[in-house]
Amino acid sequence: MSFATEPLNIGTGSSTGVYFPTGRALCHVFGDYGRKKGRKYACTAHQSLGSVANLQALAGGKINLGIVQSDAHYHAVKSIRKFKGKPITELRSLFSLHAETFTVVARSDVSVHKLDDLRGKRINVGKKGSGPRETFLELMATLGWKASHVAGFTQFGADEQVKALCDGRTDVITFVVGHPADLIRRAARSCRTNLVNIYGPGVNKLLKKWPYYRNSRIPAGLYRGSNSDIRSFGLSATLVTTTKLDAETAYDITAAVFGNLGKFRSMHPALKYLSATEMVKDSLSAPLHDGAKRYFKENGLR
Repeated sequence: MSFATEPLNIGTGSSTGVYFPTGRALCHVFGDYGRKKGRKYACTAHQSLGSVANLQALAGGKINLGIVQSDAHYHAVKSIRKFKGKPITELRSLFSLHAETFTVVARSDVSVHKLDDLRGKRINVGKKGSGPRETFLELMATLGWKASHVAGFTQFGADEQVKALCDGRTDVITFVVGHPADLIRRAARSCRTNLVNIYGPGVNKLLKKWPYYRNSRIPAGLYRGSNSDIRSFGLSATLVTTTKLDAETAYDITAAVFGNLGKFRSMHPALKYLSATEMVKDSLSAPLHDGAKRYFKENGLR
């Protein structure tokens, strides 16, 4: 198997999210790299149901690359949650991608600006099994909050929660998302809203407990009424593969991205703030693939 002959199939997410355009951006930089090396190969970004589906497809040999959220990445390695008793021992990390920030949007008339202000409010945590719900419940457990500390939980799905916020059926909505995000823009256009700072000792404790979380921020100016940076925490999108991918291909994939990082950053707003230093170490629970490891060592990145 080699970079020149083996088709690269990347599992991503839905067409409306960030994973799918990120997968297409990866294929684009792989193509540029291949042409410079005089190589021709196929690269396709496939829409999917997301992280868990991508990990299962990797384990089954249906794809050879996948973009997965760092918590699912960790669960697959540690054989917990949805992967309990089913560890993907052959899983290997290439590098991390954009931050997926735990984002809290409040209707302005409820005066929620920081973490403690969430007490006594109606909070939309999303459907059972959704990423924002799992993250918020982990945060609550770390803070020692009980259900009685909030006015109630609502369970509106992603497509309904902006309307529910602006209609007054909930006070706060939550996302785990790369920025800028269309849903946040829609909320800011639909009614008066503000983003909420989520940081402090409780968040620090959560980050220490679960290595798949990271500090994050939402830059000022991305949304209407957002005039200063918002501090929060979140997950990382990570690019993973398995031991079935040969070292030469893994090396060239890594070289294609890191050797042309400026162009890669320009290909989607969520990629704009990528840092090579963070990409080689953040949220990479599975061992580094030998090919990526060699590239990082040769270029003084790790």
